[in-house]
Amino acid sequence: MLVGVVLAGGQSLRMGTDKALLRLNGQTQLQRCQELLTGVGCDHILISRNQNDSNQNNLNQKKYLKDEHLDIGPLAGIHRAIKTEPNAKGYLVVPVDMPYLREDVLKKLLNQTESTYYTDAILPCYIANQDQLLSIIEGLIARQHLSIRGLLSQLSAHAITADNPQWLINTNTPAQWQKISQEVSNGS
Repeated sequence: MLVGVVLAGGQSLRMGTDKALLRLNGQTQLQRCQELLTGVGCDHILISRNQNDSNQNNLNQKKYLKDEHLDIGPLAGIHRAIKTEPNAKGYLVVPVDMPYLREDVLKKLLNQTESTYYTDAILPCYIANQDQLLSIIEGLIARQHLSIRGLLSQLSAHAITADNPQWLINTNTPAQWQKISQEVSNGS
């Protein structure tokens, strides 16, 4: 079983509004991520999301996973997803804030047999399940080594090159979002 993991649990402090709920072409970024993961063949999709969202019914009525370890970043979301589905073949992890992300970019990660990421960005990434995966992550958390790069290093993940690095751009500020929204609206 391939599990898709959407990391949408951040506080969006720089953006000033919840990035998961930003709309582009009529759908939220969270809906778009779910659609991408379904499109590449994920059997199950988990959403790491710590917000108490009154609009949950508008987000495909998915139940959200809450981090067990609060305020430590995306590694906590990955930990919770793997703990929830420990028997998956692998985990395709995507951040909610990559509006240019495409199915072919994700499929390229899935064409690998080992944990894989792009040289231009740590996320998205594919984490192949292996013995002690949960223990490795829990050890990193206990030592306060909280970077996804550190996790991928521990897993001896393979780096591949993106065909177009623009597809891996994330948005963290209103100015970045405005620019991307205009480009998408203009068909760029």
